[in-house]
Amino acid sequence: MRGSMWTKWDLHLHSPLTNLNNQFKTSIEDYAKKLIEHDIALAGITNYFFFQQEELEKIRGALSKLNSDTTILGNLEFRITQPNKDGEWINVHLVFSERFTTRQINSVLENLK
Repeated sequence: MRGSMWTKWDLHLHSPLTNLNNQFKTSIEDYAKKLIEHDIALAGITNYFFFQQEELEKIRGALSKLNSDTTILGNLEFRITQPNKDGEWINVHLVFSERFTTRQINSVLENLK
């Protein structure tokens, strides 16, 4: 019998494809290697307002080529102008199942006002 198994999750990871990217100087392949190197079992790939074309599939594909079973979720971050009681800006995150493609997520967002 086996007891509990703990794995690393990070639901807020930006990638080299992040909109407003100003910190990454690496390829998707090297990014995937870093996820594996740090034993990330589940990652919420975060972007602002929408995903780049095929963004999640590119990351999933790079991980698959490295025989990784890391689960990739889409996480969209929206910064709203309503501050909290301390005057700090509020960020809202939408996390999507690993079964959703980039195209499906962006299609849903196109219908939001």
